[in-house]
Amino acid sequence: MHDISKDGLIAGSAYKSPSLDVNGVILLPAELAVDYNRDGIVTLSKDATSSTDSDRTTQQKPFQFWSNDDDDGIFSSLQETEEDDLEITNTQNEDWRNNVIDVTRDLEDFARLHLNIGGMHDAFKNGQLHLGFKWTDTNGTNPAIKLYRATDADGGTGYLNNVNAANTQSFEVAIVDARHPAYSGPPWASNYTVIGTGDFFVLPSLQSINLSATNPTLRFVFEGCTTGKGQLKLVILKQESGTYTEIGEGPGVWMDIKKPHEFIQRWTCGDGSLTPVQPVQFVASKSGAFSAPTKDEERDLVLYIHGYNMLADWEKQRWIETTYKRLYLLGYKGRVGGFTWPCVLDNGSQFDPSEELAWQSGAELRSLLATLKGQGYRVHVLAHSMGNVVMGEALRLAGVNSELVTTYVASQAAIAAHCYDASLPDRTDFTPSTPNVYGRYWTSGQSQSLPETWGSLSPSYLAPTYTQGSARKFVNFYNPQDWALTGNGLNILPGADDGSQTGWLTNQRLKPNNGYDYVSFGGFRENPLFNISPRWFEFPNDRFTIFPYCAEARSVALGAVSTGGVFAGSEVNLFSAPINYRNQHIYHSAQFRSFYAQRWQYWHMILDTCQLFPRDQP
Repeated sequence: MHDISKDGLIAGSAYKSPSLDVNGVILLPAELAVDYNRDGIVTLSKDATSSTDSDRTTQQKPFQFWSNDDDDGIFSSLQETEEDDLEITNTQNEDWRNNVIDVTRDLEDFARLHLNIGGMHDAFKNGQLHLGFKWTDTNGTNPAIKLYRATDADGGTGYLNNVNAANTQSFEVAIVDARHPAYSGPPWASNYTVIGTGDFFVLPSLQSINLSATNPTLRFVFEGCTTGKGQLKLVILKQESGTYTEIGEGPGVWMDIKKPHEFIQRWTCGDGSLTPVQPVQFVASKSGAFSAPTKDEERDLVLYIHGYNMLADWEKQRWIETTYKRLYLLGYKGRVGGFTWPCVLDNGSQFDPSEELAWQSGAELRSLLATLKGQGYRVHVLAHSMGNVVMGEALRLAGVNSELVTTYVASQAAIAAHCYDASLPDRTDFTPSTPNVYGRYWTSGQSQSLPETWGSLSPSYLAPTYTQGSARKFVNFYNPQDWALTGNGLNILPGADDGSQTGWLTNQRLKPNNGYDYVSFGGFRENPLFNISPRWFEFPNDRFTIFPYCAEARSVALGAVSTGGVFAGSEVNLFSAPINYRNQHIYHSAQFRSFYAQRWQYWHMILDTCQLFPRDQP
């Protein structure tokens, strides 16, 4: 070694095999880095204060990220326009295949890549030398990414969690290999934006124009294109007569690009539209391969349970993946799964048949949760809308002090609040025609067919008598103005959000449904106007028919009110800051929709509630 410059350049000599000629060499202190430890900061080795602070990757510990294979766009219906996942009907619609950031939601499928080139910034700025990238050690796989200039001046996470920064980043286009023409033809059309295996990629000199001694770092965001594992290396290139020649190779970042479904686990008891409930099973084709948890952080499993009227099975899958992505972006390092059940698909008029299947699905969910607990998981359930019917039944079956799950978050729950707390006031907007079997439920020894004989001492269906200790912690995420839960009219016109829209309250006060009846001398039955030999229903065996089709709820929904019971003193008002949900339709499932910068507060609250210690966001 001959000399070290103040910029860290090392000048020296090296023997060139096989001639053993002595050649002068310059060692460039360059580095590629990602946010491997997911603390929100891309830390270069020179800046690391400890091994845990470093974002160094290895072949055994690559940076794992997902391919951008969804289709983020604008979803429009009669009631709303919102950024959302769209159905992939053609693989050419996968977001990575174009060279633009379609909408700001697309940015949650991007990660950061920083490149520090030390003291040779002038050589790259004036075109004497060029920077490039290549993949090595891919072992027959084909990882590929696309780079975009990061618009956050500090290379931070503003593009994710700040609305203005996200909007600015969304105007960037994918960087084109310098050996090929810039964009031509249709807007942003180029076949030379993918950094894939087989050849190096030349970074245009324009990307280096702002380099200086005080600013030696280039900052990018990237999206995963095709899957595979390997080392993305920096290469130093020289251009002669239009030809780029590799003259040096720098350090690299180990990456493992996977399909989004490989990061989650999915179980189901049926995924057809209103098909019979089946024994719970693991859906291997829509899940990753996971070994038993070994690290303590791997023992945490957030399990999402969807509501009714999903558009199709693809939407069930995307919302599980969205749950994973949005928790990942907050630094969560545990696991994420989903439990799916056979609700109606894309037919809002089939609420009651879906509710019947939700109650029936509870036993299968309980079986799954018992298995997961036995495998050493701390399960944190996030149930949405009617998914809380499934979860409520699972916990009742598990019983008092079973501690089936660590945390149960009931989010926007479409279930009668009287199920948990009979002391809540009755609704006054209608005259009920059926007994309150949610707030005063049958107990052993009482009449199985005459609820009016049960008396006021009978506990509610999901009272602490039956559910206390079935979860270590219960939390009610409610919105007192939730569009779906507070709708109490018959207005089906688009845009109704003043309570006149048809909703959960409407559904409850119009029971018993056609074909069903209640008479005080005999109880719940099939209506004899529709059946010559009506069947009479009894508790508890027929409760999954009585609840969805016959019995009016006299309370509002759990997801629209502060309540007692097992939820006493443990709640989050989604209408209040910082969540700020409102009374429009989109807010009933807003956490899965829109884009991350608008929704991260909800997911931060989920992690905080489950004591999973989310990373703070600016």
